[in-house]
Amino acid sequence: MDVKNQIIVEQSHTNGREPLGEENANFQPNQSFRLATIEDLPYELLSRIFLDAIPVISPSISHPWTFGENYSDSPHRVRQTLCLVSKYWREIIRDSPRIQACVALFAPPFTRTYENIHSRPRELINGLIDRSHRFLMDIYLRIEFRGAGRSVTYAERCVLVALRDQLHRTRTLVLHLGLIKLINLHDLFKPDTRIEAPHLERFHCTLGTHSDISSFTPGQLHAPKLHSAVICRISSILLQRFSPETCSSIRNISLYRLTANEVGTLRQCHNIQNLIIKSFQPLESNLNFSTLTQAEIHLPNPGENDNNTQFFHFPGMTSLTLRGRTSPIPLEFFSKHKYYGTLRELRLVSVEIRHEFCQTLLKCLPTIESLGIESSSLSDSFFEILSRGKDFCPKLQSLVILQLRLPPSLASVQNFVSSRLGLDSGDMIIFWLSHPAPLYHQLLSEPGRANGRFVYRASIRL
Repeated sequence: MDVKNQIIVEQSHTNGREPLGEENANFQPNQSFRLATIEDLPYELLSRIFLDAIPVISPSISHPWTFGENYSDSPHRVRQTLCLVSKYWREIIRDSPRIQACVALFAPPFTRTYENIHSRPRELINGLIDRSHRFLMDIYLRIEFRGAGRSVTYAERCVLVALRDQLHRTRTLVLHLGLIKLINLHDLFKPDTRIEAPHLERFHCTLGTHSDISSFTPGQLHAPKLHSAVICRISSILLQRFSPETCSSIRNISLYRLTANEVGTLRQCHNIQNLIIKSFQPLESNLNFSTLTQAEIHLPNPGENDNNTQFFHFPGMTSLTLRGRTSPIPLEFFSKHKYYGTLRELRLVSVEIRHEFCQTLLKCLPTIESLGIESSSLSDSFFEILSRGKDFCPKLQSLVILQLRLPPSLASVQNFVSSRLGLDSGDMIIFWLSHPAPLYHQLLSEPGRANGRFVYRASIRL
């Protein structure tokens, strides 16, 4: 056997591995060997995992108070649960200020947190805040103070004083408080002072319905980075106390009630992009926002300030929601300002689209691409006019109709589906119709109808 063949034979016997020498002949496996567990992960890696496990709260101006609905999912409760796993985990969580930087305190009645916020408020609130050290904080408080006496006043003041002391490093401040005495709010917004909040980006504040705002005289709030503001029940006072720099920085704002005194301050917010107005007093001059792209306006009751909408002038608006209480559609809002080149999305909720208004309304919407109608009444003329295509809403791609109070006839809907969603002449992408009675169910079974672009749900909710 030559040398080459000998090498091949030796490799086949060892299967490509080095043969055991005398020093390895008596090798014994380590009896203390164990599988690695999560406890063996480095401190920094576990800290990052725990940080990602904390629920993220992102309230918007359209849904500012959605946090706290599920008490068990609050960041405070999640941190407590993780601390119960082991001593090592508890040390990591308590020694990581970034994990503690989100303070979300939900105190619904008949819970231990509710009892603690009344019995030892200073210890509870400071214990949550102090652990974040120097990091920017996101604070969410949803507390209903109930009862009477000195203990309730003391609890209110302890919470508000603690918040005031941390405003210099607060990034988000969302307060849903049921205060017994509104004058205690002076502990947060001290009168005759300039309140510095250099890092504040989101500020949402609402108070209980029993609060009296007549005695509230806050200082001036200076928050040059504020971009989102939701102010309920104290808007007529607090909004007027925003500094000019604060007004200029606001991009999204929701007001519970727009009064005549607030209009001047609101005009200083010349960079607003998203505006929600729940109610408003009679206006005397135009409210013009050239940068506004999205708006939601709650219409007054029929007969109340019907001419107010003509003072709203938003030339660059692309998305609009109008909510009413069976209010007629304000035609002057569309015909006067002529959103011919910008408006793409329109949503109408609880408004009356009468027969005589349909043609005028739909003719004012040549650029509309998405139209939503909810809890309203529609006549047959609405679908008859839309069926004409090119003259009325020629760019309409999506039509969503939910929970009609007075549904149109089957024939009018059938004609609309054939003309705007048909295989040959259809130009729309989707038509979604929801109504509790199976009135239009037969449209789904007709062969070739709408090519699957007609969705019908015989139910109240989608």
